Amino acid sequence: MAPTVTERGNGWYIIALTTAHTDTLGDLAIRCTAAGADPTDLVCQVQVTAAALASDLTAIKAKTDNLPADPAGISDLPSEPDNAGITAIKSKTDNLTFTVTNQLDANIQYVNDVQVRGAGSESDPWNPA
Repeated sequence: MAPTVTERGNGWYIIALTTAHTDTLGDLAIRCTAAGADPTDLVCQVQVTAAALASDLTAIKAKTDNLPADPAGISDLPSEPDNAGITAIKSKTDNLTFTVTNQLDANIQYVNDVQVRGAGSESDPWNPA
């Protein structure tokens, strides 16, 4: 980078960094060199300004102020799992067959309320019954 450098006097300088130099939060390493001078290394921290943080928080608050107090009846959800419901679902899913891993076996009997026959192969295609 080649920022504008202004001498203040007595060995002090101002380095005019742009937002392109400081647009990433975290360490900012700077190495200063000049003819006849010892090189100097600096490490600074790029941080969010208080003003930017306050602005972000205000925007977030504006969005959350309009949320309902109890969206979708969350407070009505049971605090403990419904074991009877879980057992009923498990009894149904235990009947699913997976001959090939992650592929549910299916037996097509009806399509749009029309009974079908056949194996779906070239020699025995599906047809209305």
